[in-house]
Parts: sequence; C-alpha cells; structure tokens
Amino acid sequence: MNKLISTTILFLAFITIKSESQTAALERFLSDSLMQHASISFLIKDAVTGDTLAEYDSNRSLTPASVLKLITTAAALELLGPDYRFRTTLEYSGTLLKNSGVLKGDIIIKGGGDPCLASERFTEHYGNLFNDWAAAVRSSGIKKIKGRVITDDSYFDYEPVPDGWVWEDIGNYYGAGVYGLSVFDNTSKIHFRTYEEGSAPEIIMIEPFEAGNEYISNLIASGTTDRGYVFCSPYGNKGWISGTIPPNREDFILKAAITDPPLVAAKILTGKLIKKV
Repeated sequence: MNKLISTTILFLAFITIKSESQTAALERFLSDSLMQHASISFLIKDAVTGDTLAEYDSNRSLTPASVLKLITTAAALELLGPDYRFRTTLEYSGTLLKNSGVLKGDIIIKGGGDPCLASERFTEHYGNLFNDWAAAVRSSGIKKIKGRVITDDSYFDYEPVPDGWVWEDIGNYYGAGVYGLSVFDNTSKIHFRTYEEGSAPEIIMIEPFEAGNEYISNLIASGTTDRGYVFCSPYGNKGWISGTIPPNREDFILKAAITDPPLVAAKILTGKLIKKV
C-alpha cells in the first residue's frame, strides 16, 4: 500500500459574466473591424431540444483552433463545478525503516489531471512546488531511498493528442498534449542567441533543463516576428526546429511542448531529493 506524503490541490475559478442580447452580441462581433478579412462560421444549438439558436455561414468548414478552449472551459465548469479541486499526491511504496530512515521502495507522484500544476501563472498557489515536495519527503522521515522517483500518469489514457491534429502544431506549446500528470503548462522554453540576417541561431538554454530534447535546428535568423516551429511527438525525446526567428537577439525564446511531462516531474524531484534528502 502506498503511503501519502503530500497533496497539491487547485480549484477552478468561476467568473460570472453579465448576459446580453444574443442578436446584439452577434451583430457587434460580425461588424468588428478585426473581422473584416476573417473567415467566420458558427452554429449554436440548444443541447436539449436541438433547436438552432444562432448561425452564420454554418456550412463553411473551418478549424476551430483555440476558440474551442472556451467550450472545454465552459464544459468543465458545468460538469465539475466552480469549486472542483484537482488532487495531486506524493506517496511512497515499500518499507520505511524508521530507525535508519531508509526507504526500500519508490517515491510516487500520482497525477490527478491538474492542468496547471507548477504553472508560472499560479505561483502564489503552488509556490516552489518541487522544493516543497522534497522537504515533505524529508519531513516524513525518509533519509535514503533504495528505489526511484516514479510517476502514476494513469488518470487519463496514454494518448496525449488525438489523431488528426496538425503535425505543425503538436511540438509547440499551443499543441501540448493532455496528460494525467502535467507540469509547467506542459511548456518548455528554448532560448536562442541570434546573429545577423540569414545566419543560424544558437540554442543557449532549455528550461526546465529536464525537458530538454535532442533537437536538430534548421532555424534561420530572419524577419521581425516569431515564425519558428518545433516538431516532436508525445513521449519522444528527439525532434527538429524549422522556420525563422528575428536576428540580432541576445535571448529569443521559442516555446515548445513538453513531450513527456510525467518524466520531467520525476527528473526534477529526483534532482531535488539528491540535493536535500
């Protein structure tokens, strides 16, 4: 039986917005100058009756992209409720010898589907999570581990991205997969130093370090905007980077998907325990 060391919980915040006339809202949306050159298509139906509530060019097929996050967020609030807590636990298996503090077993990080664990957007909530976990292990009386730090990622299935996703998206931060144990928004930062126009940028650092994959970079320093793309599959540790990023930058950051968040979490905690336990 696993022993519980620590629990991390995050709640879903609930924001109530003032309702308004659907017709007025749709007219304002469609007439916005930002929509002048956009392709727009939508269809809104009552989930119970099937009646069409609103539509615009509904037969046009478009990729919903990040707009769909509004739907998944609304679904989460409706199904889970605004006070739902995600539960991530730190446990151990095996036998702990109280006198010596030797654990003959493993430290286990058990994921509970928290999408925001250790996110830089919620630092006030999580604090320095991995340092706190290492301290919790020490406080439990464990001084030496004859085992490993492992993760339990079984809260969801092991298919982080659905088939049909665009290959150009999957290796990038906005195409990160869904894991039972996620960390840092499943996003890594690849730091580049760029030189003159047309030159090859230099990778100077990847953070977190534990998320560093083996990348072949075909990037070119060119233009004024970020047009760099990372190609790497879920659970993979090799990939490549193509496209362009601006020249003459001391530190230009390209965000990529963490391809194996559970492994990254295990590596980070292992490093903390080596230093602190």
